[in-house]
Amino acid sequence: MLAEFWWIGIIIAAIAALVAITVSLIAAKETDAEKSEKAAKKASELAEQYKRTKEAYEDLKNSLSDYENQLTALNKLKEGTDEWKESVENLNAQVMELI
Repeated sequence: MLAEFWWIGIIIAAIAALVAITVSLIAAKETDAEKSEKAAKKASELAEQYKRTKEAYEDLKNSLSDYENQLTALNKLKEGTDEWKESVENLNAQVMELI
C-alpha cells in the first residue's frame, strides 16, 4: 500500500527543492544589495580620503613655496646682521613645522 504512494515522496522532494532554490535566490539578492551598499559606503570613504590627501598636498606645496621664498630672501641679506639672524630663525621654525 505504501508503495503505491511513492509519487507523493517525489512531489514533496520537488517542492522542498523549489523552496530551497527560492530561499537561496532571495538570500543572494539581499547579499547583492548589501554588497552594493558597502561598495557605495567605501566609495564615499575613499572620496573623503582623497579630498583630505589633496588638501594636505596643497598645504605642503604652499609651505614649501613659502620656505623657498624665505630662503631666497635670506640669501639676499648680509650674513650676520640682525635681519639675517631673524630670517634664519624664521626659516628654522618653518622647517620644524614641516617636519
